[in-house]
Amino acid sequence: MEVKLALGAGIVIILFTMYYLEKQMEREQIFWLFAGLGVVFGLVSVYTVAKNLPTYDYYITFSVLFVLIAILYYGEETEKEIKQKKPA
Repeated sequence: MEVKLALGAGIVIILFTMYYLEKQMEREQIFWLFAGLGVVFGLVSVYTVAKNLPTYDYYITFSVLFVLIAILYYGEETEKEIKQKKPA
């Protein structure tokens, strides 16, 4: 995969997550979404490498990208998120 294409795809996915998904989903749900996508793309990339298919570089790149985004959304809730969950 070309570096420019991978970088562009990564920026688009992160911007989509920051400006849309964060408003629609909780932080934990976003973590599980990207963790699951990372696992799925990782398994598909293992299959494509084993079968020596030419598209394996796309799957490897996206699996790494999704795992990195999942790592960004893993962790403790911020004070702001805790206050939003507590009823007033």
